[in-house]
Amino acid sequence: MSRSGSPDNQFVSLKGHTRVLTTVLSLVALLSLASVVVSLAHGAFADGVVAGMVHWARPGVAIAAFLAFCVWVHRAHTNLKTLGAKKLWFSPASAVAWLLVPRLNYRMAPLVMMEIWTVSDPEFDPEHTDYPDWPWMRSSPLIWLWWVSLYLALACLVASGTADGGIASIAPVSPTRVGVAGDVLAVISCISLMLVARATQARQSQSAASHNTTP
Repeated sequence: MSRSGSPDNQFVSLKGHTRVLTTVLSLVALLSLASVVVSLAHGAFADGVVAGMVHWARPGVAIAAFLAFCVWVHRAHTNLKTLGAKKLWFSPASAVAWLLVPRLNYRMAPLVMMEIWTVSDPEFDPEHTDYPDWPWMRSSPLIWLWWVSLYLALACLVASGTADGGIASIAPVSPTRVGVAGDVLAVISCISLMLVARATQARQSQSAASHNTTP
């Protein structure tokens, strides 16, 4: 990677950030699968060590995953200017800030991801004149699969009575079929986001090579 200039003016590979993000997302997915097993065991593990581990581990892992995602988004968006983008909806700071705003983040998060995905495309034209419609033109189905499955997962957990909409909402083991559905959707959401992150990393690396921003 280039080492010249300020951090905001140089391209930094997403490889490390993506590795951290996919690791914590894998843990979230594994804990969600463990929750499914506990829920379907009809009490066999309900009061055991496995249930306790799932109950106490999920909040911390969820927080770690969210923080890793915020760091990944900031780095990915910071790279966009070095890839030739001249007009963007968000800045790196605002892209992360919108993720922290309750309720509004449900709408803004996919837009942030679409902007990162679009501008990371090696074939993206910095002189594109279809603004502000272009983010929708080059989105990925994986982004929508990630966001819809995450939204439905949270809705299922709330409906099952195991969530209150806060950070601790995914802590308890889901006791109902609706909760199990939420856990399965959480796994789908994690896998989708991992695929998006890895694909974005590859797109940015290819784009950086074509723009000669890496040695």
